[in-house]
Amino acid sequence: MKVMLAGNMGEGAVWGINNSALKVLRGCSGDVKTVALKWLAGSLTDSGDSCHDHEHGCQS
Repeated sequence: MKVMLAGNMGEGAVWGINNSALKVLRGCSGDVKTVALKWLAGSLTDSGDSCHDHEHGCQS
């Protein structure tokens, strides 16, 4: 596995995953197959959105 396609996650999780062998792309949503095909086509980019607290009020 080389990439994690995610809706959103906290900054600590993003930091930890990006410092491993994985790359995180945040801001993904919708049908899994559609998202995966967009990634394979090179049309997904990281939104840069991260949750900053544990209140779970963040939106992607």
